[in-house]
Amino acid sequence: MRCPNCGLENPETNRRCSGCGAPLREASAAPIFVLHPTALFVAARYLLAAIIIFGLLLLYASVERARPDTIPSWGLLLAIVLILLSPLSHHVARAFETYTLTEQGLTLTSGVLRRVHRHIPLGKIQEVVVVQSGWGRLLGIGDLVIDTAAETGRIILRDVRHPKTYADLIIRQIERA
Repeated sequence: MRCPNCGLENPETNRRCSGCGAPLREASAAPIFVLHPTALFVAARYLLAAIIIFGLLLLYASVERARPDTIPSWGLLLAIVLILLSPLSHHVARAFETYTLTEQGLTLTSGVLRRVHRHIPLGKIQEVVVVQSGWGRLLGIGDLVIDTAAETGRIILRDVRHPKTYADLIIRQIERA
């Protein structure tokens, strides 16, 4: 930890500077930002599922008119449930994925039944890259690719709204550390 008074680099365990004796401030645990992947793609999956279900219901109605009792109603219900599984699984996964930046580092939390917490100290972050596709640029959504010196290597924060803003916040926090 760098002394705010004289600038000397001190071990993290020191409460006072080894050089001048000034108290070392502890880094705040207050988050600079907390975000989740955007829900836009989840909503698009629900919309696509609704269109497919509507088409399936039209098909079911026309088959029933032509040849009654050909398709059992439980089969239709099963098909609808299977169609809804994809958007629902993405919805739940998105809800349980969190990216948090503090003065100490970046923390990624994910998982529904099995929670995974990854903490990358700011000193281990080597590069922050914003990746946006053509549609992503139009929608203001992209990925943050973070190269680290940690064991995990490369980390990707997916589907972030205004990724450049968050990349700038991470870089600014690295420069302060």
